[in-house]
Amino acid sequence: MLKNFFRLATVLFCFFFLACCASGPTKPLTKYPITREDTVGLVTFNTLNAIDAIQTVEILNNPVYTELTPFLAELGPEGALLFFVGKSIIHYKMTEYIPPEHRRWWYLGSSVPSAVAVGVNASNGVGF
Repeated sequence: MLKNFFRLATVLFCFFFLACCASGPTKPLTKYPITREDTVGLVTFNTLNAIDAIQTVEILNNPVYTELTPFLAELGPEGALLFFVGKSIIHYKMTEYIPPEHRRWWYLGSSVPSAVAVGVNASNGVGF
């Protein structure tokens, strides 16, 4: 479990590091305020992410189901839950740095994979 935690922490750190350095060393990142419209996108993403997390933990705790994502299967239920919490935090923090005119695509691109995962899990009989 500890090995998987450090692996996950390393992946999250690298992701955050690359996201913060994406603008280059000479240009500081600009932080934009979260608007009312952004709140709708954030709530949608976090709702889908929470449902996906609950379904993933159910899959990992129940031998009837098989987790299709090998990375999450290796983490176990606690590690998978930590992954989804980290995913929500990183999503929110990255949203602050995305210009408002591009955020609609950010929400669409980040919510669709979670919606597909929830749909696939539901079609396989995993409830929430």
